[in-house]
Amino acid sequence: MSPEDKAALRRQYRQLRRELPEPERVASDAAIGAQLRQSEAYRSCCCLFLYISLPGEVDTWALLRAALKDGKTVAAPVCDPATHTMTFYRIGGEEDLRPGSYGIWEPDPSRCTVQMPEADALCLVPGFAFTPGGDRLGYGGGYYDRFLPQFPGLAYGLCRERWLTAELPAGPYDRKVDAVVTENRILFPKQERFE
Repeated sequence: MSPEDKAALRRQYRQLRRELPEPERVASDAAIGAQLRQSEAYRSCCCLFLYISLPGEVDTWALLRAALKDGKTVAAPVCDPATHTMTFYRIGGEEDLRPGSYGIWEPDPSRCTVQMPEADALCLVPGFAFTPGGDRLGYGGGYYDRFLPQFPGLAYGLCRERWLTAELPAGPYDRKVDAVVTENRILFPKQERFE
């Protein structure tokens, strides 16, 4: 699939997000959050690496608050658009965030410290859509594709059931997630994590 075709697919999913009724989105987000919090990966992780969601994405603001209440260390990324890399910083609450790259809320490095990933950490990965096999349609920047090979913990994608699809274009640098969490289930790919 060409870069133009992938861009068209992203536009299609972006439009579907906009068309999702608010009550359905709120219910979906709550159910995905509940599925995640009941998972063994979440219960046993010491640190939750999460993206700070934008409107339309599966909500992580509630998960941020819940994880802190659950006594977990929480870290969020600061993006470097020049290198398409991310550095995760430990946050103690929403007051540690500020608007950053791409209009995304990010940790304020003057208030936060870098959080190094450990083997018992869990990383939540955003995407427009996922397959049951762990492939994802990301946003095209390659941030998570660069980050995940060095991440020693588990990576879980958050996806509304309606945007779980049988097949997505995947290149040699696209990284799979270890599991996909939807409103109804958690899917564990049968393939190796990185083929």
